[in-house]
Amino acid sequence: MGIITVDDVIDIIEQEATEDIYTQGAVEPSKEDDYFDVNLITVTRRRLIWLLVLLITNTGTAAVISSQEDILEKVVALAAFIPLLIDSGGNVGGQSSTVIIRGFNTSKVMSAGPWRLIVREAIAGAMLGACMATVVFIWSYFMEGSVKISFTVATSLLVISTLASTSGSPAFLTKKASPSIEALQHLGLSR
Repeated sequence: MGIITVDDVIDIIEQEATEDIYTQGAVEPSKEDDYFDVNLITVTRRRLIWLLVLLITNTGTAAVISSQEDILEKVVALAAFIPLLIDSGGNVGGQSSTVIIRGFNTSKVMSAGPWRLIVREAIAGAMLGACMATVVFIWSYFMEGSVKISFTVATSLLVISTLASTSGSPAFLTKKASPSIEALQHLGLSR
């Protein structure tokens, strides 16, 4: 039997942390090699798979926008806020999935119970959405000078934040796939 040194333990911890980070970042992990030892074709292949998944998911966004062309033609000013709404939803969803993934890693999520997690994320998303909606209402009013547009954008942001924060929670609780893969499937709008 050999002796396990502190250096051996640190190497294993580093390898596991690297694998977890790659998985959370939607990069296909590998235990055998270091990033700088891998050729760029392999690096590209590992990243491209999940970027294509996200690209396909984002075509759904384009379809929704396209289906609302009549409304957007009537109120062109709303189109200016689409990137803000999409990015905010992605950011809220990304934060939510990060918290949930970390909760799985520390086993605190499962001990809290699934419904408590879902309700908590819904409330957190609504609170975040309300705060951001207030700022966006004021900002969009100064930008467009219309209470209707400001109200529409602010309400949309509130709903998007709530849905983004909540949408991934049930999938994480099934434990059928890793939380990071589920996050990609449910939060395709996040960067």
